[in-house]
Amino acid sequence: MKRWAGWGFLALVLGLTAWGLLRNPGEKARSVYGVRAEQKTFVREVSGDGKVVGKVLRLGFTGAGRVAEVYVRKGDLVQAGQTLARLENRDLAQRLALSRGRLTAARDELARLEAAQRSQAAQLEDRIEEARAQVELLQALFAAGSASRSELEKTRRQLAQLVRQRTEQQLAARSELRAAENRLHEARVEVQRLERQLEETHLIAPVNGVVLEVPYAPGEVAGGLLRLLQAGSLVPEAKFTQVEGALVRPGQPARIELEVRPEAPLESRVARVLPPETASGSVRVPVRFAPLEDTEAEPGFTLTAYVTVNRIENAVVVPLETLVEEEGATYVWLVIDGMAEKRSVTVLDRNLLEAAVEGLSGGEVLVRLPPDDLKDGERLSVTFETREP
Repeated sequence: MKRWAGWGFLALVLGLTAWGLLRNPGEKARSVYGVRAEQKTFVREVSGDGKVVGKVLRLGFTGAGRVAEVYVRKGDLVQAGQTLARLENRDLAQRLALSRGRLTAARDELARLEAAQRSQAAQLEDRIEEARAQVELLQALFAAGSASRSELEKTRRQLAQLVRQRTEQQLAARSELRAAENRLHEARVEVQRLERQLEETHLIAPVNGVVLEVPYAPGEVAGGLLRLLQAGSLVPEAKFTQVEGALVRPGQPARIELEVRPEAPLESRVARVLPPETASGSVRVPVRFAPLEDTEAEPGFTLTAYVTVNRIENAVVVPLETLVEEEGATYVWLVIDGMAEKRSVTVLDRNLLEAAVEGLSGGEVLVRLPPDDLKDGERLSVTFETREP
């Protein structure tokens, strides 16, 4: 029984071999590389090179001096009004304390003088009123014959003397007040001057921002300028060719790759497309992107920006090397049951590596780099090459 089964299997193999030879006698399968059409999201990007720009403030002390304290370091976030560093100011602070003491003394002196003058003026006014009443009484008595003229004239002279004394007292009081007020003003001006000088020993952040550079340390002479990036001003900018720049629109998604860390791209969006620029005979389109976080980069960092200008969901995508363009038409070569078949397709869009097409359903085996003399119905032997990522 086993012997008859072996002879039967051998006869089947010989029969199949003979059928294959008789089917296409003399035709040898052509070796080609194959790849499958994929159904996936198609993305087209354009790229441009540029750099990060930002508003950088350079802050320095008004006067010279030695640094006493530095309160920040590179990368720190600071708020407007925050003290960044301070110069030595002990002597200045002592002088200010003495001047404030003199100001308080001058203020107290003026208050005492004003109080004393008010008291003296009130006492003199009382004496004048008494003398005026005495004059009126003697005038009545003189008219009635009960007082002499000499008594009346004497009282009148006393009243006139008191009035003159009041005038002299007022003049003297005004002079004393002016002198005291001048001393108070001078003390106040001196305190204000020293306060300004003391403030100038403090380096204050004028805006919210990020510290980019601190050029000195405590104990050193304050040389150089502290660099502060204004918050919200860090913006990537890139320039595109005229052809690719024409495809860029505000709001399109973008990817920013910084040269210092290309492995960590930053997500962004196109904020503004600026008018084209011409330099060295070529036209470039500047594009500005949405601001970065204040700590994500620094002004001057070089970058490459990738802008997604087209995205097609559930597209049939093929490698560019499968496309054949001839007399305005585009087609691909399919491998069906080991045979070549020419298929017309419509290219919807293409990027540097792939094209989104109509005319395929996805999953078809295509010939990569098809030979120019490939014919419909030709037998093919397909090798699928693994491409390096």
